[in-house]
Amino acid sequence: MASVDIISILGGRPANFLDLGGNATVEKTASALRIVLKTPGIEGILINLFGGINNCEQMARGIANVIDEMKPDKKIVVKMRGHSQESGWHLLESRQIPLVKFGTTEEAVILLQELMQKEER
Repeated sequence: MASVDIISILGGRPANFLDLGGNATVEKTASALRIVLKTPGIEGILINLFGGINNCEQMARGIANVIDEMKPDKKIVVKMRGHSQESGWHLLESRQIPLVKFGTTEEAVILLQELMQKEER
């Protein structure tokens, strides 16, 4: 919920919030992203992942699968840290998904806003 707060504080309007909880498999992550991408009115997507219980590589693989399958036109920024983060970063970087590796959620929101503003021009 802190992600929603930061988005609001920085002038954004969160459309929804989704928490995968523990056991975030490749397919569970992919299914969640598919749902978000199909939601009307979505302008950008912030994916804030922490690999404590979950595995960053598995979550990144789910995101990568959806990127390959749907080729979304929405701006997506991923903030990801934790278990198997390097492998996860590699999967997303190979698909040109902007990453925040060691920064804050605030930095990720600002990056997403900047990318969305560039697209509007």
